[in-house]
Amino acid sequence: MCKAALASGATILSSHKHFFSPHGVSSVVIVQESNLTIHTWPEFGYAAADFFTCGDTVNPWKAFEYLKEYLKAKKFNAMELQRGSSQLINDPTCFDDNVVHASLNPKEKDHSITVTESEPHTDTEI
Repeated sequence: MCKAALASGATILSSHKHFFSPHGVSSVVIVQESNLTIHTWPEFGYAAADFFTCGDTVNPWKAFEYLKEYLKAKKFNAMELQRGSSQLINDPTCFDDNVVHASLNPKEKDHSITVTESEPHTDTEI
């Protein structure tokens, strides 16, 4: 993940890896611009990675491309979410106080996504 972070143009501050027995790893790379994480399940040929970045100097898609090539991924799903825009930071009334849950519909051939909304939990419930 450190090489993926460097490929994106991020500045690495720290990193940590945990290796599971008999296989698998979870890793987090803290970068000046946010963080990158990966969790692997080699027994299923599966890895889940997140590339959270801010600013204009980092390109998370370069980290994705590096990791995709490194893992020799034959299939992948990718989604980009825009978060923390300056409009939301400067005008908190833009928040609509909803939580959105998305999940794949495994029974659907097109792998459609179901989105549901619910009221937010308070900080004390998290």
